[in-house]
Amino acid sequence: MASKKLLEEAVASYNEGNFSQAIEKLKVIVYNNATNYPAYNLLGCFLVSQGLLVEAENYFKKIIELNPAQPEAYNNLGYLYLRQGKFDLAERYLQNALKDNELDAEALNNLALLYKYQKRYDEAIALFTKALTLAPQSPESYNNLGCIYKEKKMYLAAIQAFKNVLKENAEDIEALNNLACTYKALGKLDEAIPLFEQALAIDSADETIHYNLGITYIEQGSKEKAIGQFKQYLHHTQDGYHTDQVTDWIENLEK
Repeated sequence: MASKKLLEEAVASYNEGNFSQAIEKLKVIVYNNATNYPAYNLLGCFLVSQGLLVEAENYFKKIIELNPAQPEAYNNLGYLYLRQGKFDLAERYLQNALKDNELDAEALNNLALLYKYQKRYDEAIALFTKALTLAPQSPESYNNLGCIYKEKKMYLAAIQAFKNVLKENAEDIEALNNLACTYKALGKLDEAIPLFEQALAIDSADETIHYNLGITYIEQGSKEKAIGQFKQYLHHTQDGYHTDQVTDWIENLEK
């Protein structure tokens, strides 16, 4: 009973944003009860969410060592390796998760995401589609599926996938951006621009959308608007990935 109460307290702490406190409570549980698989699993997931991947890996492996019949641990370890770019390991563990439960929508989605990264698009489409039969309103699956369709220039299918997300949540910024980029790829700038603007009305600090909207304005021939969006990108950017390129564009547009 004490472990159950402490587990509930750990979840509450995490939900309140007290991540280190939540992690410490879970460590107390697994220290006192080495077979508390839910606590091990939750601890690993909390560590992953904080970017502590090596430590999380040890806890997920501990679950499998204690009880190999834990598909959730295989799935979480596979996702961790996916995050690390260790694709061979990720595929092995995700397939093990599905061997024990072939109807695990989360594991299907994670394996599909791996195939997407590897550009194994047909395999990814099949798995995302299967995952959606199990979790029909998954925005992640629809967004990823739409991105694959866009990459394959199957634009109508991509548009439908993104619209399926927006049907459930009209403020899904990722879907708004993806749909806008699809219309942009089709040359439908007048349909793309309002979607980018709608996304920025929800989150005015989203650097990706400022960048995409700036490029769209260039294609439209709206130099001043493009400059404005690129300056917003520079103001909000966190990683600075496009900083040099955007700075050069501003300089050229202002000439």
